[in-house]
Amino acid sequence: MTRDFASKAKKHTNATRFDDSRRDNTNLINMILGVVLGIAVALGGVYYYQLEPSTETEAPEKKKKEVPSAKSKYKAVPAEEVEKPDFSYHDSLKKKEVEVEAEDKSLPEVNTTAGNYVLQCASFRQYTMAENLRAKIAMNGFEATVRKTTAKSGEDWYRVSLGPYKSKRNANSDRNQLERNGINGCRIF
Repeated sequence: MTRDFASKAKKHTNATRFDDSRRDNTNLINMILGVVLGIAVALGGVYYYQLEPSTETEAPEKKKKEVPSAKSKYKAVPAEEVEKPDFSYHDSLKKKEVEVEAEDKSLPEVNTTAGNYVLQCASFRQYTMAENLRAKIAMNGFEATVRKTTAKSGEDWYRVSLGPYKSKRNANSDRNQLERNGINGCRIF
């Protein structure tokens, strides 16, 4: 036989788990416990503060541990037993001679005829700064030149440049490689 369960509503007994009166009692108890605990902590802090020695009276000094001195811990090595370092390498360097062919001190001119491109990386007032950048570029595998130019104001400037390149694509490729290695600001002319 079939039964109709939908028509029958369940009757709840007098105590359910969703009883609001029970929840209100629990919240009230938790609130009272929190207030009592807060007062207890505050009274404990006041009591601790009163027990702390005042700054007017000095605290008793603590006994220091005796630390052995360095002399008693380590024995000195006589000077005769200590080996002196060998600095003969420096003396041998002074005696060596290296022959270097003298280069022409004049700065090279860059050929900038039509169709050629030059990659200029910087311009400095001091020759040493230009040489430093040229060396940094050389460490990345490129050959840079430093050339001296005179500005309209009469000051000398030293330009660091690469090239000439036959195509702008080649110049741009080298500029991108330099940028990847931390040398920024190169312009194509």
